[in-house]
Amino acid sequence: PVLRLTNIPDPPGTTLYHSVRFAADGLLHVWDGGNVWRQDGVDVDAFTALGDVVNNMADAGPMAFSRDGDLLLLGNGMGGWGPYLNEPHHAGRLFVMPAAGALVTTPVGDIDYHYALAPLPEQSTIPSANQKFFVNHGWEYYMTDPQSWVSVFDVSTGSEQVVLTGIPGASGALTVDSFGDLYASIGDGETRGLIKRFNVDAVATAFTTGTPLTWNDG
Repeated sequence: PVLRLTNIPDPPGTTLYHSVRFAADGLLHVWDGGNVWRQDGVDVDAFTALGDVVNNMADAGPMAFSRDGDLLLLGNGMGGWGPYLNEPHHAGRLFVMPAAGALVTTPVGDIDYHYALAPLPEQSTIPSANQKFFVNHGWEYYMTDPQSWVSVFDVSTGSEQVVLTGIPGASGALTVDSFGDLYASIGDGETRGLIKRFNVDAVATAFTTGTPLTWNDG
């Protein structure tokens, strides 16, 4: 039977959305742009506050656990900076929180128009993979020239490196499979809904050599 969750806490007045992700233990985590909540038990319709992001005012964007499950990467909205650069409601910022919860005050990086996050897979040979994530992101001209990229983002340095370029549409969902291969999708544009797979070793080579894969390589 379908379990209807009716007790997810309302988001703060500065945000409109919830983002959700299951942890490896089966507990649902909820990010509302200001707070992270953890389900009290599997199939339990109750949540406990896990941590807060202080002075954040943008809508909740994507969230993802790190490869080892120790970190949560929290996206700050799916839009770009607009007129709000360096303001609390600046969309595009990324925050990291220990999976056990914490009070977070400072972003670890900024990728405008990010739409999806995914941890690096167990099979990846990219160094320090537990602190790195895939990020699917577009740009400000998505209405007239939709295109996007996938980067590897390092939460310890705030740096990003493009590993997939030439996606002919606005960014969409990301995931990895049990073999470690990367799947990227197109969320908007003439090829909306198209999904491609990229080999785990080819992605690692793109990172180490600094030569991104292209959409045609998928």
